[in-house]
Amino acid sequence: MKGAPLHDEAELKTGTRILGLHVRWLYDERVFFRFLAYVDEERRRKALAYRFREDRAASLGAGLLLHFASFCLVPDLAKPLAIRHSANGKPYFAGDKAPRFNLSHAGEYVILAIGREEVGVDIEKHAGADEMLARRCFTSAELARVMPARSCFDTDMFFRFWTLKESYLKFIGTGLSVDPLRIEIRGESPITLRQDGEHKPCSLRLFKTLPNYSIALCQQSDAILPQIDFVDEKRMAARLETKSGDAADFSQAY
Repeated sequence: MKGAPLHDEAELKTGTRILGLHVRWLYDERVFFRFLAYVDEERRRKALAYRFREDRAASLGAGLLLHFASFCLVPDLAKPLAIRHSANGKPYFAGDKAPRFNLSHAGEYVILAIGREEVGVDIEKHAGADEMLARRCFTSAELARVMPARSCFDTDMFFRFWTLKESYLKFIGTGLSVDPLRIEIRGESPITLRQDGEHKPCSLRLFKTLPNYSIALCQQSDAILPQIDFVDEKRMAARLETKSGDAADFSQAY
C-alpha cells in the first residue's frame, strides 16, 4: 500500500503528490498528545474540540500529514506555512511560492493532495449510500449505472460518481454549495466532466487502493505520480522529530 516516498521539493515540479495516513494509531491517548506537539495552534484547538477519539485522530492526522509534506516538499520555505481560507472556505498556504493542497478524510484514513496547481481530493468509506441520496445528486445517465435494475443498487458505482463530483467541487473551491445535479461524470478512460452541460477542462482520476473506500483526484493537468504514498507512524515521527527539533511537549499540558 506504500507508494514512492517523498524526497524533495523537485518532485512537485513534475505533478501532484498524494499522501495517505491510516490514523488508527492516533486513537491511543498518549500517542495523540505526543504528536499534538507537531501541529500549529489552530490545528491543536480544532482536534481537541472533537468529542470522539475517531474525529480527534482524523483532525490531528490531517494536520500531521500536511506538516510532513511541507517539510519534505518545500524545505526552503519558512515553517510553519501560514494557512489562509478562500471566500468559500477552501484552505491554502499563503505566499506565491507555496504549493496548493487539499485534504479529505473518511473512516480511518486521511488523504492529502499537494502540488503546484489547484487540486481537489475526496475519500469516502463505502457506507451510507441509498437510493434517495442518489436521486438527489446524480443525473439520469449516472442513475442508470448506479441502479441498472429496480432491485439492483451498485454501491461501488455510487461512490465512484460521488467522489469524482466532490473532488471537482473541492478543486473549484465551492464544495457542495454547487448542486451536484449540475455536474455529470462521463467516460472511463479518460473520465470527463460537464457542468451545466458544458465540458470542463480538468483531469479526473480514481484510486482503488483501499478496500471499501473510494478516492478521487481532480486537477488541471494530467501530470501525477501513479500511487498514493501511505505514511506510517515510524516514518512520520522520524521526519517531524528531525525537522521540528525541540517541539513543545503538549502532552504535559492536558
